[in-house]
Amino acid sequence: MRLVRLAVLMSLVLAGGWIWAQTDIDQLRARAERGEISAELTLAQAYFMGKGVPKDPAEAARWFRKAANQGEPQSERILGLMYKAGSAGLPKDEAQAASWFRKAAGQGDSLAQAELGELFENGRGGLAKDDAEAMSWYRKAADQGNIAALNAAARLCVTSLNAQVRDPNLGVEYARKAVAADGKNPVYLSTLALAYSVEGQFSDAVEAQQQALALALSFQKPIYEKQLKEYELALEQSKQEPAPKTAWPR
Repeated sequence: MRLVRLAVLMSLVLAGGWIWAQTDIDQLRARAERGEISAELTLAQAYFMGKGVPKDPAEAARWFRKAANQGEPQSERILGLMYKAGSAGLPKDEAQAASWFRKAAGQGDSLAQAELGELFENGRGGLAKDDAEAMSWYRKAADQGNIAALNAAARLCVTSLNAQVRDPNLGVEYARKAVAADGKNPVYLSTLALAYSVEGQFSDAVEAQQQALALALSFQKPIYEKQLKEYELALEQSKQEPAPKTAWPR
């Protein structure tokens, strides 16, 4: 599911107005050095964004870790993202990423739950591939309003080989909900098209894929065009009358 990119997540997490005087930074740093979790998190955000202090991702990571070590879920998730991407001076280490995602997910962080679901779905980060476990985390995130996780759950319903997870009808339901929440997202529309096609609803699949293609970014267009042709071919084949049975002489 490539559920969410690091830069997008960080911009959502760290967005806000920052107009600080030096005295504010000094006071914030003093509170953070005393181990105040909220101050550690805010100082980490400041270094990551370069607001009030020079931009310093490595220093940001240091303060995120301090907050994460005290169980602050947002910091746990951000550390997981940094290890997943190999950014902010940290090595790319999906096992570490999975560990931090699990901690944040256990505290109800929906973005971490979705990330953990993706690792289970693909068998990465030292985790064995487990579609049932992936679906569990996707649903937890979706229940909190994470639409990307809902889309991932829809996709898994129609692609999983696990009989306990595979449920194309439920996949259509989930995909429809994702599109209803964000009808301008081509990924969600393409997932809906896939779910329709698996259910044999080829006309609906073609319509949804056409909408996805119209909204697609340039890098998405080739694969979306290929999928559309497949759905159109399936639709044409479904319209053909079955060949009459030949009565063989006895």
